[in-house]
Amino acid sequence: DEITFDSPTCQKIFNEMVHFSDLETAPEKDYFFGHPDQEISSFIINLCMEPYGLSDNWAVNLIHVEHESELLNEVVYEALLGFKARKIDRMLEEIQKSLKENPSEEEVNLLLDKHRRLKNTSIGINEKLGRIVIR
Repeated sequence: DEITFDSPTCQKIFNEMVHFSDLETAPEKDYFFGHPDQEISSFIINLCMEPYGLSDNWAVNLIHVEHESELLNEVVYEALLGFKARKIDRMLEEIQKSLKENPSEEEVNLLLDKHRRLKNTSIGINEKLGRIVIR
């Protein structure tokens, strides 16, 4: 879908994952922790750190609290959809700015067509996320 990251570090990580996907392999569990690019390894280490832990009293009282890793598929799916929704919102804002700059009739038609397609995509994503967006 050609959506890119604003963060250069995130884009580098994404590009590496695309490369692994093209090779039909997956990196080892600790691949990014020891990555030669210090920026990437620091980013991943900070991302994976858990500043807080659950009290042992939960287990003592036989109360199971699901850890995010147990819900990984759902969490990643929702995060990806949320990311796409924000990117599409920014693209829609850019189109609206472009429409205010007195474009030619042909450019207006192209921008409006792109706006319509992005808006429909945005509605679909927000429905999947259970969001109601009124604009």
